[in-house]
Amino acid sequence: MDFLKDILGDIDNKEDIIEKIKKELPKHYIPKHEFNNKNEELKSTKSKMDELQSKLSAMETSLGENETLKAQLNAISGEFENFKQQADLRVVDLQKKQSLEKALLKANANPDSVDLLMSQFDLSKIVLDAKGSIVDENLHIEPVKQSRPSLFAQTVIGGNTPPEGQTSDTNLVEQYNKMTKEGNMLGAAMLKRNAKLKGIII
Repeated sequence: MDFLKDILGDIDNKEDIIEKIKKELPKHYIPKHEFNNKNEELKSTKSKMDELQSKLSAMETSLGENETLKAQLNAISGEFENFKQQADLRVVDLQKKQSLEKALLKANANPDSVDLLMSQFDLSKIVLDAKGSIVDENLHIEPVKQSRPSLFAQTVIGGNTPPEGQTSDTNLVEQYNKMTKEGNMLGAAMLKRNAKLKGIII
């Protein structure tokens, strides 16, 4: 500590004073190189803390985004499942309507009245078997047939006397019966309708 000698100058006992200062000074003074080292250590620690804080914030942001995405995904999945269920119901109802239309034509319903007759049925009460046919078909058709007889034609077998102004054609009757047995209900209905336009009853 030569700088102290310059400060104390010619003071008596300055060597004793310098020794005392050497002993007491470390208790109250941090050497510059130690201070610099500590300061650098603090800076490094603060830098690491800032880095960790930045990563933590990024993770929290990412987590928040993931939660939002999960919520959106759940909402979309729910909408999809609901749409799929509704679509499945529509497909089933369509199959029931097609089977019901075939059953009505097979029961000699007037082709022009099929849509009107369809409104008489509760589709929720109609069950289809593995082949797409209506289970207990007659139980569904007969009540409607009894309540709306004018919308169902009576089949006239060849040999019977047709109503006045109408004729019967055995060949057409056979074709009609063949089509119905083969399940060609649309062809049978068209045949019957065309025959009716010509004044021929089947």
